[in-house]
Amino acid sequence: MPRPQPLPVGSIEERVADAHIEQLGKIADRIASSEGAPPGAGKVSEAQAVRNWGIRDPLVDPDQFKLMLMQQGIPDAAWQHLMLAEEYPDLRADYAQPVQDPDLAEQLTVLAEHPYRAALVFDHSDDDEERVQYADHLDRAYQQKVAGLLAQPVQPQQPTTNGPTLPEEGAP
Repeated sequence: MPRPQPLPVGSIEERVADAHIEQLGKIADRIASSEGAPPGAGKVSEAQAVRNWGIRDPLVDPDQFKLMLMQQGIPDAAWQHLMLAEEYPDLRADYAQPVQDPDLAEQLTVLAEHPYRAALVFDHSDDDEERVQYADHLDRAYQQKVAGLLAQPVQPQQPTTNGPTLPEEGAP
């Protein structure tokens, strides 16, 4: 005759509570995954926003870019190397054809030159006036940061030697 298995340690109440907690955890995970990230989770810090505000695409020369955009549009070969193409691939159609309106060409050029600014401003608020105020705020903060960096004195570097040095002329 087989030996009876010992009963698990703990009371029935403890086992039911453990099973209930496990089920609640699974339910909470399902709700969290269906709801997405909590509000504000995708927001960048103020310092990061100021840094992102100043990021320029080094491949965009504003004058040449605007001229090309107005004359022929931006060719695919050039588009694929732009930071803007990585951030907003869906904007390709706006840059593919020549743009007749100089104001629109200017706006598209600024967006290509500073590809992170639009996301910063549009993620900040749905209100146009608040967006403008936030853009002005970031621009002022970035200008102050640049001015502060330029005002810092540059410390001269002492030359270092790696290995033996040659004796100076006339030295024994």
